[in-house]
Amino acid sequence: MQLTNSADNYGLVSRALHWLMALLIIGLFAVGLYMTGLEDEDPSRGTIYGLHKSFGVVVMLGLVLRLAWLAASRPPALPRVFSPLEKGLTILVRWAFYLLMAVVPFSGYAMSNLAGHSVALFGVSLPTLFAENHGLAEIAGEVHEIGSWVLIILAVIHALAAIKHRVFDLDPEADVLRRMAR
Repeated sequence: MQLTNSADNYGLVSRALHWLMALLIIGLFAVGLYMTGLEDEDPSRGTIYGLHKSFGVVVMLGLVLRLAWLAASRPPALPRVFSPLEKGLTILVRWAFYLLMAVVPFSGYAMSNLAGHSVALFGVSLPTLFAENHGLAEIAGEVHEIGSWVLIILAVIHALAAIKHRVFDLDPEADVLRRMAR
């Protein structure tokens, strides 16, 4: 079992980080949709919000790990059969993912602080980075919500593109899903 990336395939560490982050982000999105519909009096509200914040911090830490691993183990080259447009879009989407994986949890952290709430990582209090400011909390909330939707939409496009390359492209080299699934 290969830990590092090779010229043709992703290694175990890259694959594990990819799928773990995907599951976390999809889960956080689903929980975010659910929790925003809870009544203020719901007894589970505080627990759910606390877990959402904790896993959001885990995403930020996961992003740091991913970027460090990216520096240590370069990803495989894009398939030669990709058109210049496909290569450009792949690079653009990859960096948009990294940007959104930073912006979405950070804006959630900021929103909490600005609204006068703390952030904890599974019960361990984290520093308050922003003083209470409800006007800025609303802006951070909008950034968090819009960023979350853009991230999920990009994830769907990413998944559909991987399926397109696997099912419809005639060249097996275009099957990028194979490189991330083995």
